[in-house]
Amino acid sequence: MIRYIMLLTVLVLVSCTSPKEENTEVATSDWIVLSDAQAKNAGITTGIIPETELKTSLTCNGVLALPPQNLASIHSPVQGFVTPGRWLEGDLIKKGEIMATIQHQDIIKVQQDYLESKGKLNFLKLEFERKQKLVAGDATSSKLLEESESNYLAEKARVAGLSEQLRFLGLSPEAVSKGDITSTISIRAPFTGHVSAIKVNQGMLVAPNQLLYEIVDKSHMHVEIAVFAADAPMVKEGQQFDITLPGKTEKLGGVIHLVGQKIDDNTKAVNMHGHLDKEDIALLPGNFVQTTIYTGIKKTKTLSREGIVEQAGKFYAFISTPEGYKKVLATVGMQNDNEVEILKLEDYDLATTKVVLAGAYYLNAGGEE
Repeated sequence: MIRYIMLLTVLVLVSCTSPKEENTEVATSDWIVLSDAQAKNAGITTGIIPETELKTSLTCNGVLALPPQNLASIHSPVQGFVTPGRWLEGDLIKKGEIMATIQHQDIIKVQQDYLESKGKLNFLKLEFERKQKLVAGDATSSKLLEESESNYLAEKARVAGLSEQLRFLGLSPEAVSKGDITSTISIRAPFTGHVSAIKVNQGMLVAPNQLLYEIVDKSHMHVEIAVFAADAPMVKEGQQFDITLPGKTEKLGGVIHLVGQKIDDNTKAVNMHGHLDKEDIALLPGNFVQTTIYTGIKKTKTLSREGIVEQAGKFYAFISTPEGYKKVLATVGMQNDNEVEILKLEDYDLATTKVVLAGAYYLNAGGEE
């Protein structure tokens, strides 16, 4: 009987003490303990979360674009057979360089028409002046004078029209008047830029106004930024922004130049026009970019990237006490490349809680081990 009572007492004691031992083990497993030497070697520094000035920002979508005057479509002014230049897509071509030549008998004809009309004009001018003298001496009727004047003025207008046709073809009326007649005209680059499209080949017969080449001048690349209507009042001219190309980490800066005044019916966004700080010929018009517009400055508590870790979309910091370091969930706000705004650290007071300012990644690795 006595042995039975003693065994029962042991079982009761075991059942009462085991849970306490398990709870103690769980409570201590959340802490990472390092010696002073280990903390120093790991570069761990601690302190109260500092207040710093952080730029407030909006993240938007944008697209690279060029002003209309920096895009050129090169067409043939007449029908003819093409001899293309040596250009390939992507080549840099300077203003005035020959892109192609066009040859056709109609080019000769307009020069002939000009010379014939100019010769006829000289005759009609002399005839008109002769009629004026005859009318003054009552040697002919005023009706004949009026008819002569009409013929003279009509031919004068035709010469002027043919002269403009020659200039439109890139030919000089003065040179044609001296007998310099050609069957070929040259198509020249209107500005310095890169060849972006080639639509011709050797010997191709093209029609008037047919597209031959396209040229882009990327020296004035800008960004068209779509900002949600609710956020549009925060954007002002002169504010800075950064852009990031898809798959790239390098950022390019710029300044908001124009603020849109209309909400797009389809996107419900307002368009902002931004100029880049520097030209980059590697950029291509039509590329989509992620844009961060800096709308102001806010003084707030922040941790550097060395004092915080990110896992599965969540942020964690480490509080520091004499017992060791403890990993806690952080509620964050704004971010930039170097700083993260800390809004909350679970139930800890941000004003008094000592945290790890640098070395968080080392502690996080140690915690996982």
